[in-house]
Amino acid sequence: MRVAITRRVSLRDLLHGARHQGNVALSRQLAMYLAHVLLSRTQQEVGFLFSRSRTTVTYACCNIEMPREDPVFDEEVQRIEAQICGYGRQPTTELRHAA
Repeated sequence: MRVAITRRVSLRDLLHGARHQGNVALSRQLAMYLAHVLLSRTQQEVGFLFSRSRTTVTYACCNIEMPREDPVFDEEVQRIEAQICGYGRQPTTELRHAA
């Protein structure tokens, strides 16, 4: 839900089985990545939640991990991670490599 709010996409679009491009697709990939990395869900569990295959979740995690080299994108991801983890606890950088 935090990804939907931050990236201004509907929760329905985020969870819907239909294919999307652009902001919706990237937002869904980010949500899948965070569910896997921060919430310690298996890729198969994440795929089930988003009506996607495990291989699609793997692809999504790679698509988020690579652009994190960009400081602007990484800052956005870190902000969302902090909101999910709680404002008093900052996520560790080791989480980035769990995907």
